[in-house]
Order: sequence, then structure tokens, then C-alpha cells
Amino acid sequence: MTSFQQLDPLPIFLLLIVYTALSGGIPAGLMSAFLTVVYSFHYFTVPGSFFQYNEQELQRLISNIVVMPVTALLVGMLKWRVDRLASGELRASEDRFKATFEQAAVGIAHVALDGRWLRVNERLCLMLGYTRAELLQQRFQDIMRPVDLDDDHDQLQNLLDDTIKTYTHEQRYVHRDGTAMWVSVTISLVRTRESTSDYCIAVISDVTRQKQVEHALRESEERYRRLFASNPEAMWVYDQETLRFLEVNDTAAARYGYSRAEFSAMTIRDIRPADDLHLLDRRLEEHFEGTRFSGMWRHRKRDGTLIWVDIVSHAIDFDGRSAVLVLATDMTQRKQAELALAAEKERLAVTLRSIGDGVITTDTQGCVVLLNPAAEALTGWSQAGAVGAPIDRVFPIIDESTRLPLDNPVERVLESGQVVTRAKPLLLLNRAGASRVITDSAAPIRDHDGRTIGTVLVFRDITDRAKLEQQLQQAQRMESIGLLASGIAHDFNNLLTGIIGTADLALLDLPEDAPLREDLQNIKKQGHRGAVLTKQLLAFSRRQLLEPIFVNLNDTIREVESFIRRAIGAHIHFVFVPEPALATIYVDPVQIEQVLLNLCINARDAMPHGGRLVITTSNVDLDEAFCRTHVDARPGCYVQLVIADTGQGMDQETMQHIFEPFFTTKGPGKGTAYASS
Repeated sequence: MTSFQQLDPLPIFLLLIVYTALSGGIPAGLMSAFLTVVYSFHYFTVPGSFFQYNEQELQRLISNIVVMPVTALLVGMLKWRVDRLASGELRASEDRFKATFEQAAVGIAHVALDGRWLRVNERLCLMLGYTRAELLQQRFQDIMRPVDLDDDHDQLQNLLDDTIKTYTHEQRYVHRDGTAMWVSVTISLVRTRESTSDYCIAVISDVTRQKQVEHALRESEERYRRLFASNPEAMWVYDQETLRFLEVNDTAAARYGYSRAEFSAMTIRDIRPADDLHLLDRRLEEHFEGTRFSGMWRHRKRDGTLIWVDIVSHAIDFDGRSAVLVLATDMTQRKQAELALAAEKERLAVTLRSIGDGVITTDTQGCVVLLNPAAEALTGWSQAGAVGAPIDRVFPIIDESTRLPLDNPVERVLESGQVVTRAKPLLLLNRAGASRVITDSAAPIRDHDGRTIGTVLVFRDITDRAKLEQQLQQAQRMESIGLLASGIAHDFNNLLTGIIGTADLALLDLPEDAPLREDLQNIKKQGHRGAVLTKQLLAFSRRQLLEPIFVNLNDTIREVESFIRRAIGAHIHFVFVPEPALATIYVDPVQIEQVLLNLCINARDAMPHGGRLVITTSNVDLDEAFCRTHVDARPGCYVQLVIADTGQGMDQETMQHIFEPFFTTKGPGKGTAYASS
């Protein structure tokens, strides 16, 4: 056996079969295995014999016949399986690409270098308004605005020159309906394996809405910039951190007297007066977002003049900075007017407070708006409690004589629009129910157009004056009665003089035992009693000469105490409370005794079933206030005599007549009048 024959060709044959099966598949592998088997029939024969084999070579031949086809079949099947899997992945990849291409949210197209649409997705068709068939019949130049073609051509040339890999730009396309639309286009170039240009991939997005928003934003910014620059009120922008002015308008520069360059070197603290900086610092410490209405502030101009401004600010972003936009409205004239009005109101308030008369103002509904202090004192209502209340509630009035309610003058003014004045005094019932005698008048309050916007009610307390007038009238009546009594007393005294004188003469001529002598004595006695009555009438009329002396009132009372006790009776308990250090008075003791007796007898008559009678003396000082309400009183030190009893007392009607000389509540022939004492 040669050395060649000693070699085992099986590995070589197997490699050839595997390579053939991997390259050509099962048919090529089986063909290679068949050729290898045919060659093996020759290769393993005994040298010099055709188709003769020894045992060893026969085994090797059989091995080749079995192994070679099986190997070819297995490798071919493996090749088939791999090719099948690769084909499935390719189809899946193609499906994924197609789905991505068709379902993309943006328009995608393959475009030939001459501009023809090679492939377009559904989104692009919807975006441009064309069907797929219509679009594939056109070139991209057909839907572009001519003014954008040159720029697109230059960019495409840069792609072809490999200067750039891709480019994105915005251009205008023409929709199928003829309207212009803005799109953002990203272009990249697809090259073949031979690096020759094939086609372009275009990714197209509709940015028309975005362009419209940007355009509107630019227009808005421009409008606001013009508004800022031409605003008739001062405006500026300052940095929130440094407080430095970033921008000011022309009005601010003109109003404050600073140039723009000067403003740019200043902060908002520089236009505040020093006294207000702590207020500014406090405001700046507050958290600020959105719009803030800061109210009235004082600002200092370049010449040092202070002005009042109303500040409205808004937090903004200014060139990437946190800033504040400020509108400063000049309120100097308004503030001065307010200060003047406040001063005028203060003067009016001072005037109203200083007026002694009560003043009430109302609205057109008759509800209280204002009360001055005098009105508060007279009505018993405070300003806070009365505001908004009906005038009838705060100012109830009644007739002095009938005690019936009266119409409120405010209502009459609102009905007639005329001034209403009452000639007759009336009674005002205050909140506590007490009454005061007043006079009142009401008038409408009109605006500059002559419309009635409310009423003013002015009323005066004349209670003290009314009492003085009553006392004066009483004194005048008493004086008239005194004059009458004086005349009667003089005439009566003349008659009594004749009667007593005649009686005296008759007694001189009669003997002691004459029967007429007793009658003449009675006539003379009655004449003397008439003289005492005449003396009382003259005393009442102030025509009798009094005989005053310095006396101690306590001593005078003690002298008549026993007579008083007998006069009032045992059923009445008598008490005398003297002042130990009582001052001396200058009076006629006879008159005082007569006053005491009459008052005590009147007290007795008021206590028919018994009671208590107390006489008290004390020292008193009468001041100006007391004397203003008592006509005959003079300020100074006096001795006071008080006679009090537990009788039935006097009602209000009786009190009105106590100084009338012949008034009495007793029946005919009983007692004397109060004033006779």
C-alpha cells in the first residue's frame, strides 16, 4: 500500500461535504456526498484489482457510504433551518419598519434626489391633504413655496458633499386646499453599498400652530413693549434680588427727573424717603407671587420733592432674571385733596362737637348717619349704636301738653323737600325714658345737582329755659296778685282803723256795766284780727316793712316746737334734726314762725292716719349751676330748712301749682293755700 493510500481521506471528504451543504444546502451536500462515495469505490480498491477490497478497506468504504450522505443531509438541514429563521427575522424586521413608517406621529417620506416622492406614510398624506397616489405623482418642489427652494437646494448639496450628515430647517409647504403651512423638516441621505447617492429620508412635522403661537407671542410682546414705553403712568422693572432698576419707561424718567442711565445705576430704595425705608424692607420680606396691590406710597423725585403714588406690581421673568414689573400711578393731587377733605371733616367734626345744639343727619331713608356729642347726650344714643337706626327710634318726640306722639320732622322734610320748623316746644324722650323740652328744625341736604341726599335735624334743649320762664311767669303773676292784695289791704286797713277807732270812742262814753260794752269789745277784737290779716296781705305783697334780725334757725324752731307738737297731734311722730354748727341768718322771726306753722299744719292734713314729720337744718353752698335754674337765687352760703313727712305727697299736676297763692287741694273752708305761708 502506498503512503497516499495509507492516509484517511474521510476528514477531508467531510469538510468538503460540510462546506458544500452549508453553501448550497441539502441538494449540493448530497451531490457532494455522492461524488465522494463514488470516489471512495475507487480509492479503497485493492491495487491492481477493480472493485475488489480487502476486509479493512471494505469497512472504510462502508463507513464513507454511510457517513457522507448523513453528514450532507444533517448539514443541509441545518442550513435550511438557519435560512428559514433568517428569513422570518427579515420579514419581522420589514413588518416592524413598515409599522413604524406608517404609524409614526410625524410625516415620513423617501424622496429621490430629483425630488420625486418614492414612499410616503399616511400621516404625511393627512398633513398635506393629498392621497398617497396623488402625492407619489408629484415632487416635493411642487408643494414648497418658491422662496424656500434655494435654501433647501443648498442644504441638500451639503449632504451630497458629505459636509453634513443631516439637517433640519423650517419651511413653508402649500396644502392641497391652497393654504400655506409651516413644517419642520429633517433630511438625511441614504447611500448604497457602492457609496453612490440613492435617496433621502425626510421626517416632516406640522409646526403651523407653533408658528402662530410664536407669532402671536411676538406681537403680544411687541404690544406690551409699546404699552410699557408709551404708558402715561410711570412703569419700571427691577431685579428681585438686587432691587436694581432693569428698565424704565419715558414717563418714569420724566416724572422722577432721572435719566435712563441714572435709573440703571439706582435701586428702588433710592426713590424712597428715608422715613419709609423700614416699611419698604418689611414689604420686601413678604412672599410675593403674581400680582400685588401695595397701596399708597411716598416717592422722592430727583429734586427732593415727595409725591404720592399708588403701586401695583407683578412678578415676571425678565431676561432670565426674577424681576418685578411696577405700575406707579401719581396720586399726589388726589392725596392732597383727601388730606384737605380730612382736614375739612376734622374742622366740621370739631364744629359739630362744639355746638351746644343737638345735630343728627340722616340718609334719604330716614336712617341715622351722624350724631354730634350734644345729640348723644340728649337722646342717650351713642354714634356707633345709632348709625343705621330709624330716626323715629333715636328721636321720639311727643306733645308737651297732650303727651301724644308727634310726626318726625325728618319725614316731613323728605316728603316736601322743604325746611320744617316747629313754633311750639315739644318733649324729647331719651333712651332711658326721661323727657326734655326742646325746639327743633329740619332741613334737606342737597348735592351739587340739587338732589336731596339726606336731612339734617337740629334741636335745642330748652328745659332749663322753660323752667325759668315758668318761674318768671309765676313771679309776674305773684307780683300782680301782690299789687292787688296791697291795694285791698290798704283799703281794708283804713276801714279797720275807722271801726276800731269808733269802737274805742264808744267804749269811752259807755259805763263799765253797759250791755253794749261787750259787743264793742268784740268789734274791737275782730278789728284787731282783721289788722293781723291786713298785715299778712301786706307781707304777701311785699309792702309791709319786715323786721329782720340775726337769729339761729335752730332756736326759732325750738321756740315753736311745743306749739307744733300740739298742732299736729299725738298720732304724728315729730322729729327735729338740727345742724350743730348752723350758721346765723338775717330774717324776720315772725315770718319764719308763720312758715313753719303753715307747713307743719299742711303736713298734718296730709297724714290723717298718722305718720312721721321730720324737720332738718343744714348749711349749704349754692353754685352757679343751681342759680341758673332758680331765678331769685344767688351763689353763696345758705341755711337749708327741710320739712319732710310721710303723707300721701303731691302728684305732678299739684307740683305745677305749689306757688300759686290761693291754690289748695283741700275742700272749701279747710286750710289755706300752700303759698300763703
